[in-house]
Formats: sequence, C-alpha cells, structure tokens
Amino acid sequence: MSGRILTSLLFLLPLFCVPARAELKVDEIKRDKPVDFQEEILPFLRANCLACHNRTRSKGEVVMETPDDIRKGNEGGPYVEAGNAEESFLFQLAAHTDEPIMPPAKNKVGAKNLTPGELGLLKLWIDQGAKGTMRARQLVTWQAYQRENPPIYATAVNRGGRFAAAGRGNRIHLYDLSLGSKQPLNLADPSLAKFGFYGKEDAAHLDVVNSLAFSPDGETLASGGYRAIKLWKKSPATHRKGPKLPLSPGERLALSAGNDWAASFGEGNGTVLWSLPDWKKVWEVGRDAGLVTAVAIDPKAGRIAIGNKAGKLFLHGLGDGKLIAEGNSTHASPVTALAFSHGETPSLVAARENKLIEAWPSFAGDGGTVDWAPLREFKGHAAAPNHLAFHPADENVFFSAGEDSSVRSWKFREGNLVKSVTGLGPVKLFALSPDGTRFAVSGTAPGASLWDFDTGKKITDLKGNPANSLRSGQAERELTFAKGEQTYFKGEVKKRSDERKKVEDRQKKVEKDLKDAEAKPIAEKKMAMEKARSESEAAGKDLEMKEESLVLVGKGVPEAEALEKKRAEELKKRIAALVDPEKKEKAALAEIAKLEKALKAQEAANAQDKVEEALKSLETARGKSDLAVKEAERLRKEKKVAEELAAQAKQKHAQSKKELDELKKAIATAKADLKKKDDALVKAEKEYQDLENPRVQFARDLERAKEDLVKADRKIKDYEAAEARADEELKQIEESAKQAKDDLAEDAKRLMVSLSFSGDGKTLLTLDDSGLATLWSGRNEGRWIESHQVPGKPARVLGWNQKEAWILDEDGHFSTLVPSGDWILDRVIGGDLAQTPIVHRVTALAFSADGRLLASGGGDPSRTGEVLVWDLAENEAIRHFPDLHSDVVNSVEFSRDGKRLVSGGADKFARVTDRDTGEEIHSFEGHTSLVLGASMQANGRILASVGADGEVKVWNLVNGDRAGKQGGYAKEITSIRFLGLTDQAFVTTAEKRARILRIPLGNPANVRDLSGAVDVLHAGGVSIGGGVVAAGGESGVLRVWKVADGKLIASFEPPVTDEVAKAAE
Repeated sequence: MSGRILTSLLFLLPLFCVPARAELKVDEIKRDKPVDFQEEILPFLRANCLACHNRTRSKGEVVMETPDDIRKGNEGGPYVEAGNAEESFLFQLAAHTDEPIMPPAKNKVGAKNLTPGELGLLKLWIDQGAKGTMRARQLVTWQAYQRENPPIYATAVNRGGRFAAAGRGNRIHLYDLSLGSKQPLNLADPSLAKFGFYGKEDAAHLDVVNSLAFSPDGETLASGGYRAIKLWKKSPATHRKGPKLPLSPGERLALSAGNDWAASFGEGNGTVLWSLPDWKKVWEVGRDAGLVTAVAIDPKAGRIAIGNKAGKLFLHGLGDGKLIAEGNSTHASPVTALAFSHGETPSLVAARENKLIEAWPSFAGDGGTVDWAPLREFKGHAAAPNHLAFHPADENVFFSAGEDSSVRSWKFREGNLVKSVTGLGPVKLFALSPDGTRFAVSGTAPGASLWDFDTGKKITDLKGNPANSLRSGQAERELTFAKGEQTYFKGEVKKRSDERKKVEDRQKKVEKDLKDAEAKPIAEKKMAMEKARSESEAAGKDLEMKEESLVLVGKGVPEAEALEKKRAEELKKRIAALVDPEKKEKAALAEIAKLEKALKAQEAANAQDKVEEALKSLETARGKSDLAVKEAERLRKEKKVAEELAAQAKQKHAQSKKELDELKKAIATAKADLKKKDDALVKAEKEYQDLENPRVQFARDLERAKEDLVKADRKIKDYEAAEARADEELKQIEESAKQAKDDLAEDAKRLMVSLSFSGDGKTLLTLDDSGLATLWSGRNEGRWIESHQVPGKPARVLGWNQKEAWILDEDGHFSTLVPSGDWILDRVIGGDLAQTPIVHRVTALAFSADGRLLASGGGDPSRTGEVLVWDLAENEAIRHFPDLHSDVVNSVEFSRDGKRLVSGGADKFARVTDRDTGEEIHSFEGHTSLVLGASMQANGRILASVGADGEVKVWNLVNGDRAGKQGGYAKEITSIRFLGLTDQAFVTTAEKRARILRIPLGNPANVRDLSGAVDVLHAGGVSIGGGVVAAGGESGVLRVWKVADGKLIASFEPPVTDEVAKAAE
C-alpha cells in the first residue's frame, strides 16, 4: 500500500468515526471477457461513490468518474495498482481490508457497501489492468412504452381548478373538472408517429412524463420528458361578427331543432322563414294577421305553427309556407308559447294568456285548409305559461313554465300533471336539458338557476361573471395577504426602530461611561505602574544576579570541601609516609652513636685492629644514616607542604561557606525586596487596570454600538423600503379588489336574455344583457366553465351546438362565438435530436408568477443537478446553472417575485438561488436522503423541504436557520407545495397519504388528511390559488380534492386505451 495514497486520503478521517473493521465478502469471478467499466463498474460507483467523488464535488481531490481518473489518482498517487487488486488502495477500502473503510458508516449520501458481486467485478477489472474508456453519449434508441397500467409521476392543476393533468407513462391525460367527464383528453405529439410505433394521437413524449406545470393564466401546460420540454396550449375563444340580418326592430325569432331553420315574427310583419346558416329568405306569410306572438318549427314533418295575439293558431308547410290548417279553439286568448313533439308525426302544445295549455293533434294532411281542434286542455298554472318544451326522449311528456314561479311536466295523451316544481320566481327564460332531467330558468331578478326536475331541488345559481368572482376572491386573498405583509413590515420597522432606540440608548450610556472613565487618573496610575514595574524589574535583575552568584558559589563550596578533604587525606598520607623513614633515621643515628661509642672503646683499648673494623662499620652506618636522614627530611618537607595546602584548603572551604551563607542571606533579602516590589507592581497594575480596562471596554462597546447603529439604520431603511413596497402593493390590491367588488356588484345587476343547453346536454350557455356569454356544466353541479364578452348588445343566443354559438344582437347583427377548444401542442423545447442544454430527463418544471419564464430542473444522475430558466417569448434558455446541485434536481419553484429559485435535489440539499446570477443565497443541509420537494411561502420568509428520509423540514429564509421539522413518516414524502398565499402546504407520501399541513416558523402541524388515497403517491399538484389539489401514484388513479373542506372532487381511473382493450380481449 502506498504511504502517499494513505496520506492523501487521511482527509476523510475527521469526517466520520471508523468502526472496527470487518472485511467484506468478495465473489471470485472467472472469465476471459474484459470487464466493461462503463457498463459494469460505473453504475455501482455512481450509486455509492460519485456523489462525493466527482469533478464537481471532489472530496479530498478524489475523482472516480473515469478509468483515467482512477489510474491517475491525485497528488498522493494512483488509486489502483493496475494488475494487482490486492495491493490497490481503492479495492482495499471498498473491501474493508484497510482503513478508512469506504463508504463510511452513517454517510450523508446514502451510499452502501459494495455487494460481493460488485467487489468481485471491481477486483477482476483491476486485475485485468483497470482499463477502459468512456464512450461518447449516443442517441437513444427508442421503443414503444408498453407498461399496461403506468403509474402517475407528474400532476398539475390549473388556475381556478378547471383542469387537472396527469402524466401516465409517456401520455398526458387532461381532465375538465368543470364538465366532470371521466374520459380525459389525451394530449399527443403527432410528430412521434415518425418512429413507427405510435400514431399521431397516441403519446405526448417518447419517455415517461416526469413533470407537469400549468402557466399562471391556466392556458398553457408544460410537460417534461427526456431532454425535452413541450408546451401545450388551449385554443382560445373566438368571436366572428357576421352580417346584419334583414330583421325589423322588435322582431322575434324561433329556431328549429338542429338550427337549420329560423322564423322571424312581429306585429305587422307576419312570419318570415329563413334557411340557415346563410339566412336566405324562404317565404313570408300573414302580414295582415296582426301581432304574431309565438312560432314553433317542426323540421321532421315539415310544419310550422304560428300563434297570434288574437288567439288564432295556424299550421303552414315548411317548404312552401302553404296554409295547412287553422286552429279551431273556443279560446280567443293570445297564444304565449308553442312547442312540437319530436316524433315523425309530431303533436303540438299551445299556451295561452288565460293560463291554459291546449294539446293539438298531429296533422299529416298535404294541403288545404281544414278544421283543426285541440284534443284537451291542461289547467294548473296561476299565470300565463310562456315556455313550452317536449321531453326530448318521450314525446308523451312536455314541460311548461311561466310567471307563476313554476315549471310543470304533463302527460300529453293522458292530460294529467306529472310533477310541479314551484318557488322559482317568475319565469321569463326557460331551457330544458336534452335528457329532460334538468332545466334552467331566469326571471325578473338578475342571473339564472339550474334545477334538477326529478328532485325538484335547485342545483346552483348561475350568477354574474364567475371569472370576476374568481378574480374578486383572489383579490380578497391578495388583500388579506398584503395587509398581513403590511402588518409584518410595520411590525418589523417598529421592532427595528425599538432595537435602534436600544442601541442608541446603549451608545449614549457607553459614551457617558467612557467619558467618566477617561476623566479618572489613568495616566498617573499608569506612570505609577510603570515605575513599580521598573523597580520590580530592577529587583528581579538584582535577585537574578545574586542567584547566579549563588549558583557559582554553591558550586565552589563542594569543590572547596572536596579539596579540603583531599588535602587532609594527602597530609594524612604524608604523615603516615614519614613514620617509617623517621624510625629508620632514628635507628640509623642510634646505630652510629653505638658504633661511635664502640669505636671510642676500641681506641681506648688501643685495639688497633678492632678500631679499623669499627671505623669501617661506622662509615657504613653513617652512609646509611645519611640516606635515611635525607629521606626523612624530604618527607618532612612534603608533609609541611601538605600541611600548608591542607590549611589553605580548609581556609578556602570555610571562606566559601561563609560567602554562601552571606549570599543566601542576601538572596532572602532580595526576594523579600522583590516580593515587596512585585506586590507594589500588582497593586499599581490593579489600580491602573481598574481604571483602564473599563475605559477600553467602553471604547469597544462604543465602536460596536456605532456599528450596530449603522446596521440598525440599514435594517430600518430596508424594512421601511419593504413597508413602502407593501403599502404600494396594498394600495394597488385595494384598488383591484374594489374594482373586482364593483364588477361583481355590476354583475349582480345583469339580467339574462338567453338560456340554451348544448345538444349533448353537457353545457349550458347563458347570455346576459351586458353581452357576457357564459358556459356552465349542464351535468356537473352547474360548475362554471368559461365566460366571454360579446361585442355590442346581444339580444339572444340563436343556437348552441357544443362547438359554436350563434348570437343575435339588438341591431340584428348575427355573430358566431366559438368557445376555447382543444389543447394542442404549441412547441417543443429541446428534444433528443435537437441541440439543447438539457442533459437528461426534465424532472421538475415551474412557471414564474407573470408566466414569462419557465424553470426546468434535471441533471445527469449522480453527477450533476441542473436548473435552466427559459424565456418563453424568445424560446431560449437565458440562464443555465449546470452544477447547482451535485445530483438530479427533483423540485424547482420561483419565488413570488420571480427573483429567486427554490430547488431540491438528490444530493440531499435544498437551495435558494438568485435567478439572474446563480449566486447561492441559502444552502440547506439536513436531510439524510434525497430531497424530493421544496417550496417557498408566498411571503418569501419560510421554506419547507421534504424527502426520502420521511421528514418535513422548515427553514428560516431571513437568517438561514432551521426553524422546525415534522417526522413520523415511515416512507418517503414525495412532494410539497404551499397553497396560494397561505401558510398551508399540500404534501404527498409513499405511505398512501395526501395531507394538508400548516407550516409556521416552527414545527409543522397537520390540518387534515385527504381521504381516498390508497396507493403510493408519487406526485402532487396545486392550483394557483391553492383551492384545488391533485395527487397520483403507483395505481395510476388521479384524485382531486377541494382544499376548503377536504372533500374528494373526483377520482379518475386510468382510461382504457386501445392497447389495454386488446390485451383484455
């Protein structure tokens, strides 16, 4: 193992505690085929290594994206020994045979230990030489998406909650919630047919639809697939003004079923038949018949019935206007309404001003005036019926309505009343649904109402302009929000002003304290301290010199003592050495004295021979004596020298001891003096510091107070500017709210001039006296669909056939209104074959509040997390942040002002970024797994993020701190979006739960769980105002809820496609 490599990787050690190492199992893989790095090694490196060791985020400068990166290594050396896995540090760490083990335990990116099979492949690849190259990105080879019941991975709800969209597989299903139809519109890109496995009306994308977003106006839907964004638009409503019809002022019109014929009638003008749609005059009759009051056309039998004010009833041929029959009634009361049944030989009912209804038989004659009399009379209305209509599916049943505030149904043949619905108010306008189960009425009061005839209950009121109601409701919510923001900023300005006052008061106090401190004798105390310090230093130096001398003297005393002992020993030796020579000297002298005495005796005896012998002995003795004396004398001299040296040494030892004692006494005195000086210095320093320290602290406090005052002024200025903006916004919103309220008040005054069901009964078209044409659902609780202002002053709707409405104004001008139609593909941004900066799947989409910009999120898994900002007018990316995250971006959102981007990524971070510069404003780390959603409150001060760790985390965007959290989720929380301008948010989870949370600057609280979710939810969508939410998941069922009460609005099963139907067969 390379020591250089080990050193290079030690950066990892402080990041995690290394547990006791347990080696991992490694499979033995034997094969001749080379291991493909890109296909076999790179996938598990991406899953467990590249999150931290990529070119964007290279912890410890370790990059492992390519074979070259791994072979090259870093400054510490390569990570592998090509051909020898056992000695390769990369393999050792991965197999846990050396430390630090990789990946570390409890890592923050969810990396897992390599499996035995993966370790076996890694070992074989290294043993084979760690070879390989990264092949260039290839064009995707597409095939048909074939999952039978695809899950929903993306949902969206448009403004007002009319449309809900779901991405199922590679299809987009759009539901019109107002119509309530269970069958969705399938959005399809016809260009995909070129691939050969889709028709022109099949798929929206080649890849799975990963993201959906509606524009703020609700008219555009953006969808994200592989390297492509598609924009779908709802075809707008159009109004075409036609020619002026040849009608006289005051003339009325009657239209045939199917709108093929029209009859105009009025006083003095007779009756004119027109063919439609060219308005060609066919014939004219009865100019002398007086005021015609009612006309009915039966195109099947070719008849037209005409009733007048005189009570006369005429039957003419439709083709030539020839009179077929003239009614013979006993009543001369004016005819108020006529209606034909829908059979081949239709019957006729006529209402009269005298409150009666007459049943007239069918007439199949081919010409000639004949007697024609009513069959029976129907009584019951308290006022003249003014509307008659046969049941579309039962020609024996007809309905009547009048100003007696009732609608009644009758049996034509039996002549009896079937049912009566009362309490409607005077009925001026009446429309019957094609299935005869519902009717709409309008009277003298503004608006209209939709009723269920079977139950006799009102379904809903059809009032005013619902678009204005929505606008007014949104204005009220914005007004409430703006007032809250104004209150907040006013409070913050006051709070900051109070803080500034505290800082200002603190500054004044500190200035006074500093002045008082500076007035004290600090200089004198400083001089006294410095003098005391000088004296202390001098005393210290004196003591130091004495202690140095003591050291030297102290060293001399033992030396002197040792010398004294040495000299004494030497003297002792000299004395001992002298003993024997002196004995020898004394003996020699005694021998000489003895021989001299013997010699004298011999001489006295005059013994000559004895004398000579004695002389020889004496001479010999004297020679020996001289030697002995000399030796003794020498030793005596040495003894004397030794005695002198011993005396000197003894004297020196005594002198050294004396000097040492004197130095010790002097040092004790110096120490006492130093202590005295030090005590004086401590006292002087204390007296000085007692005055100086407060002054210094006051000076620092003053600087801080000044800095805090500048900061406080800046904060006040910022919050005052914010308050001014809030005031201005409030003023504008108040004006808008007032205008919306005024518009609603005006709307409330509008009287209806026409009611008309479409031929399929799905829609009801109303027209009021302001020219507002409004479409309502004819089946789904009368929900509003859309409204359009018709130019001029419309008089009535002539016909409505689901596709277009024919409208006549008071001046006789004919015009055509075509409501908004199907959703069509408007354009494609990017695409697999196009040059596009999008690197992979588009996993997140969001429009700016003004609808001008679109943000897309995505990235290359485990390598990059990108966000792009698109200018939709120019159809180009104006901002590209390719490495905003180090892994795929799962969520993106604009702030309310559009200046910031909120994103959450698989790198476990939630980020807030400046939209224009890409500068990071906040980076929030805390999730232990993928961040799947991040959303900012409208006030821009709170952000909430959710992820695969099953936690909701709340972040304070003012100071960047975490403000709260909510746990308790067993599985992933898959999405979060704040609801409009509120502090409530909609979350979806993988534990089959859709929930509304209240998220303050603290821990979230549950508002309610939404019923009906029974599967893993992958995606959630929220309408712009936050009133409607939708969620979908693994089962492919799209569920839509109303937020106010949590009720399920609709549940949409996956539609049965041709493929599924064939598979079922």
